[in-house]
Amino acid sequence: MKKFFSLWLPMIFWAGFIFYLSSLQVKPPTGTFLDLVLPYLVHLTEYGILFILIWRVNKKVGLCLILGVLYAFSDELHQAFVPGRTPDIIDVLTDILGMLTVWMIIWKLLPKAPLKLKNLAKTWQIS
Repeated sequence: MKKFFSLWLPMIFWAGFIFYLSSLQVKPPTGTFLDLVLPYLVHLTEYGILFILIWRVNKKVGLCLILGVLYAFSDELHQAFVPGRTPDIIDVLTDILGMLTVWMIIWKLLPKAPLKLKNLAKTWQIS
């Protein structure tokens, strides 16, 4: 039961949070730089975090990516039914980029990180 609360529940909560964000109507873009960049930064961040939470559960890169990509597609499908939202393959590609970026950080940079950061990753069950 402890494993469920420490590993599975955060992943389920985060997936629900992404679903909630996708159900919100968005304001029409004003054409500012922030309107162009912010949505992509949000996608990169939310799916990077989702990858970490899935990674904590199973530590298999392929499975983490498959689950993340399936969730990204289902999220875009969900947006097809939300007034003012539309599904967009660019969003899915941005989600994948967020997951791949986090995987590269875990794979390439974490082993070379200072001991304090490595210990923090162990505490969070990332490494």
